[in-house]
Amino acid sequence: MAPGSPGVVVVGAGLAGLTAGRLLAEVGARVTVLEADAIVGGRMATSTHVDVDHGGRTTRLPVEHGVHGVFAPYRNLNGLLDRWGLSRELGEVLDHEVIFALPDRPMRHISVGQRIRSSRLPAPLCTSRPFMQRAFMEATGLDLRGHLQSLPGMLHMLAYDPIRDEPSHDRMTLADLVRGWPAGLVTLFTALSRSGTFTEPHRVSLAAFLAGTQLYVLADKEATAFRSFTRDAETALFAPLRRVIEEAGGEVRTRSPVTRVLLEGGRATGVLLDDGTRLGADAVLLAVDPVGFETLRGGDLAALFDGCVVPRGLSSVSVRLFYAAPPPVDRAQTAILAGTTADALFWLHRVLTPYAAWTRATGGAALELHLYADNADRAGEQSDEQLIQCTGGLVERLFPSLAGHRLQGQVQRNPPRHTELGPGTGAGAPEVSGQVPGLALCGDWIRPPWPCFNLERATVTAVLAARALASQLGLHTERLPAPLPSAPPARLVRLASRGCRLAFTSTGRWPAGPQV
Repeated sequence: MAPGSPGVVVVGAGLAGLTAGRLLAEVGARVTVLEADAIVGGRMATSTHVDVDHGGRTTRLPVEHGVHGVFAPYRNLNGLLDRWGLSRELGEVLDHEVIFALPDRPMRHISVGQRIRSSRLPAPLCTSRPFMQRAFMEATGLDLRGHLQSLPGMLHMLAYDPIRDEPSHDRMTLADLVRGWPAGLVTLFTALSRSGTFTEPHRVSLAAFLAGTQLYVLADKEATAFRSFTRDAETALFAPLRRVIEEAGGEVRTRSPVTRVLLEGGRATGVLLDDGTRLGADAVLLAVDPVGFETLRGGDLAALFDGCVVPRGLSSVSVRLFYAAPPPVDRAQTAILAGTTADALFWLHRVLTPYAAWTRATGGAALELHLYADNADRAGEQSDEQLIQCTGGLVERLFPSLAGHRLQGQVQRNPPRHTELGPGTGAGAPEVSGQVPGLALCGDWIRPPWPCFNLERATVTAVLAARALASQLGLHTERLPAPLPSAPPARLVRLASRGCRLAFTSTGRWPAGPQV
C-alpha cells in the first residue's frame, strides 16, 4: 500500500465494521479498526471455551454468543461470503421446528422447515401447512373458530407493504395485531417475536415485524432456508476478514474504546480514545451497536443526530448442556420454543464441526438454549447453577431420553448487543451517510434503503458505507460490490398481497392499522 493511502478509522469490530473495513482495504484505504472489547465479533463473537469431561477424556470446545444462521434471503451476506471464498464454512441446516410446551396442553414438535419447503403448495399457501395439522391444534387448543378469529390479522400480514405502510405501522407494535387472538396463537407469535426480534410483542415495531415476516417467511418457499457456520465464527469469518485488513497495511486493535469523534472544518478528522490519544484520519466509520453509539452521540456529534431514534440494546443468555446419552433421532437441528423459559434451541453436534467430533467420540449429546427478552431478564436473577438446573429440566421434559444423563452445563451471559427495533425506530433511525463529509455509519440498526434485518442489514449498510467513503476519498468505488435489494416475493405472493390489500381498502379498514 502506498504511504499516502487515505486513512480510515472504523469504530467497532463486529460483522458490519470488519466487512466495511475489508472492503475499504480492498480498494486501497489504510484501515484502522478500533474495538472496545477484548475480542472482535460483536454479537457473533467467540468469547471463550468450555472443557467437557466425559469418558475419561477432556475436550475443549468453543463458546460463542450464539449460533447465527445465514438465511437464504440474505443476498448481500451470502454474496460477500461467495466473493471471499468463505461459503465453504457454511453447512446446511436441513430442518427446524416449533416446539409447543404450553401448560395443560400436550407437548408437540411442529416442523416448519422441510414441511414448508417440501410442500406441493406454492408460497404463501405452503406457510400455513404446518399450522393446519392436528398436532398444532392439540398443542394450542386452537379450533376453527380460533382460526376465523385471527384471519383478518393474518391477511393483514400478507397485505402489508413494507415501503408504503411503514409510517402507519412503525408506531404500533405486534401486540396491537394479536390483541384478541386465541391464547395459543398469541403464545406462538410471542415465541416468534422473541426468537426473531429478541424482544416482547408489546415492544417491537409492527412495521419491523411484518417486514421481517414477509422477507424471511412468506416471500418464497425457500425463505426459511438457512445455513450456519460449521466452525466458530472467529475461525470461519472474523479471522479471515481481519487478516485481509492487516495484510493491506491496516490494523485491528482491541481494548481500544473511543470516546469522541473529532470534527474539524465541517468534516470528520479522527477520533479520541479513552486514554487521551487523538487518532487522525481522512474518514471515520462508526460501526457500533446502539449502546456504543450513545457513548459517542454527545460532543461534536450532538447536533448531527439530534432527533434521531436510537434503539435499546438487548442482553441475551446462552446455556450449553452436555449429556452422556445419544441425542434423540429424527429431530430438527434447531427449534423455536413456545410457552417455555427458553426461546430457541440448537443441537450443537448437528451444526458445529467440533461438537460433532465430540459426539462421535463419546456418544454424547450437546445442545444450546437461547434466552431473550423477558426470559433473559428473569435469568439475570438466577445463578449459573440455578439456570443450568432450570434449562436442564426443560430440555429433559422436551426430550425424556436425556433425563438422568446430564454431564454439565455452561452459561454465557451476553452484553446488550442485540438491537430492539421498537416503535419509532424505522423512520427515526440514522442513515448511512450524509450527516457530514468523511463520516459514515453501518450496523443492524442503521436505516437501509430497503427492508432488511439482522446480519443482512449489517452487511447492506456496511457495503453502502464503504462505497460512500471510498467515493469521497477518490478510491476505486467500481471495484466494490453494489448492494443488492431484497429479492421480490414469488408471483403468487404478490398477487395474494394485492388481493388482500384491495379487500382491506375497499372496506375502509386500511391503512389505519390492524383490525382484528
